[in-house]
Amino acid sequence: MHAFPGLEPVLTTSELAPHLGVPVQAIHDLRHARRGPRGFRVGRELRYRLSEVQVWVEAMEARPRRRPRPRGHPMSGRGRLEIGTYGDISTIRTGNGTIRAEARYRDGDGIVSKVTATAATARQAEQDLRLKLQRRNTRPDSAFALSPESTVAELAEAWWRICSCAATSRRERRIATGAS
Repeated sequence: MHAFPGLEPVLTTSELAPHLGVPVQAIHDLRHARRGPRGFRVGRELRYRLSEVQVWVEAMEARPRRRPRPRGHPMSGRGRLEIGTYGDISTIRTGNGTIRAEARYRDGDGIVSKVTATAATARQAEQDLRLKLQRRNTRPDSAFALSPESTVAELAEAWWRICSCAATSRRERRIATGAS
């Protein structure tokens, strides 16, 4: 801090940063975005009056905090897909002239993947995709017998079926099916 008789104390950017507990670059970024403290140049160096920094800090403290956007707000991003559901269907013209319909789909294991279908028209591609998604949702090998409303007993039964199938050895399957 530089102080001279009759003049208000001033800080350089590198002196101000430790007082605010931020890196020097953060102050430069704030000033570039026109949200930082007011300063002035002395040659090539920025200087900040102590009183201006105090006014800026008080204004930052008085500023209301941003609230998170409510769910469903146009700028809140994509919503979370429930298990066994799909998102919006979009269509894209491919390089060879066909139309590809695609959507995000959350499988029974919770993983979201992209599902696509291709056809000559957008309508046909969307129909094919919906059929593909419907089949995917009703696969017998999937855990879609479970839903968020499923009971713990139903979950335990599904888990036991999966474990017992995995534990069955090749030899036991041959004996059960009569194959040699």
